[in-house]
Amino acid sequence: MNNGIINGADSQEPTVSNENQENKRNPNYFLIASIFIVLIIIVSFFVLLSKNNNSPLTSSVINCKNLKCLALSSQNCGLANLTDTETIDLFGINSSSTYYYEIRGLKQNKCIFYFQLKKITSVFPSGISQEIINQQQTLLKDMEGKEATCQFNTPDLTNLLNRWIGGNFSSEDFNVANCSGSYFPPTTTSTYSNSLPSGGNVTVTVTQ
Repeated sequence: MNNGIINGADSQEPTVSNENQENKRNPNYFLIASIFIVLIIIVSFFVLLSKNNNSPLTSSVINCKNLKCLALSSQNCGLANLTDTETIDLFGINSSSTYYYEIRGLKQNKCIFYFQLKKITSVFPSGISQEIINQQQTLLKDMEGKEATCQFNTPDLTNLLNRWIGGNFSSEDFNVANCSGSYFPPTTTSTYSNSLPSGGNVTVTVTQ
């Protein structure tokens, strides 16, 4: 009896020992595995960050449907374009103009704004001679395809577009920008000077 009990007790000792060893190994295993996973996450993060820092910044072009969208993009001179048709009635002449606008981004701290007059049509009121209508139609036709590139301070471009949204157009809209292109005819400056009988001199400068 005693031998059986002793033998039984002896036979249980290896089992108890194995469980203790297993309990000792498990915490270390999970700790090492957790550290390994964290290291993978950290390394992956820095590899991705390094790739992003070495990659050039890219911006997609926004295809706007209205001037409001274009004005919003202009606030940070973001790349955007718009084809827009405006109809106005001026002195009884109904004119419809289709323009293509494009914000091309910053260059030397100036926001580059490009536009082109794609098409213009006018309907003249009755009472105007056909000869005058033909002359005006020829002038308008010559304007089609005219284009320009302007350099704006970014806030000035946004203000301009917001004025257009409100229906406020002016011949001085581009005075705050540096523009060039076929849309703006070249200006010529002539200076006339004449001596007065009293000995004085008069100089007149005319810009056309």
